Amino acid sequence: RRLEEEERTRQEALERANRKKEMQRQRGTCGSWVLIETDDFKKNFTPSTKCVAIGEDGVHICLYDNGVWAYSSYLPDDVHKLLHTRALSHPSPDYIALGSMDRFYIRFTNGKSQWVGPDDLH
Repeated sequence: RRLEEEERTRQEALERANRKKEMQRQRGTCGSWVLIETDDFKKNFTPSTKCVAIGEDGVHICLYDNGVWAYSSYLPDDVHKLLHTRALSHPSPDYIALGSMDRFYIRFTNGKSQWVGPDDLH
């Protein structure tokens, strides 16, 4: 009985791995995007860059190891406001993702997050 359970568990894991591989194959391995202000991006992307988010219309933001950030024009208003109204004593952003329609996700160094997205994420 135990051997049957182990085999079933192994088969289920193999099926999950195969489904994941197929999803990745369908998704593809290449992407393309357009950046605005390419020279700014080249200047902003440094060895201390820990996170880069590229959003709609080529907007970008870089987060650095020391807690500061740099970004291009057209950063979504809510992201700009959130970053610029934080007190210096507040945790800095640790991870950021930019989406379409001014959606975003930001995780701070204390583990808390803020985002604008579909209602089912709240």
